[in-house]
Amino acid sequence: MQNEKLTQKFADVAEVGNNDSDTKALLLEISEKLGVLIDLQRARNPPVRESMIQSEDDGVIDTSWIIPHKLYDNSQFCRIFNVAKITAQKWRSSKLIGYILIGKSVRYPGSDIIRFIEVYASRRNYKIFPIVDE
Repeated sequence: MQNEKLTQKFADVAEVGNNDSDTKALLLEISEKLGVLIDLQRARNPPVRESMIQSEDDGVIDTSWIIPHKLYDNSQFCRIFNVAKITAQKWRSSKLIGYILIGKSVRYPGSDIIRFIEVYASRRNYKIFPIVDE
């Protein structure tokens, strides 16, 4: 939005008649290149809108389906965020998500998943996929 205004300002300044021809040409060239850069940035980072569970009012991700006192296993956690097991391990190693180790099994408390969604995932526009109890 701000980049479009800047592009328009360059074009407006180039239109003013009191500029010499070199300045006018330079401003038009900058305006065109800025427009190309804006288009490239939009192509690389399209807006995320699909299948993310958000309320339209406040942009908060709905976590009402997560049971806070339940322990979710690693495969359930990976399905919720649609990530690989190695990614979940990196998040654990970085201490982004709390977990419990029972033998060789990794479990995530529902309350920690809710906190992770609110603090970390919502800022990065992660898609959240609700899972049903099996």
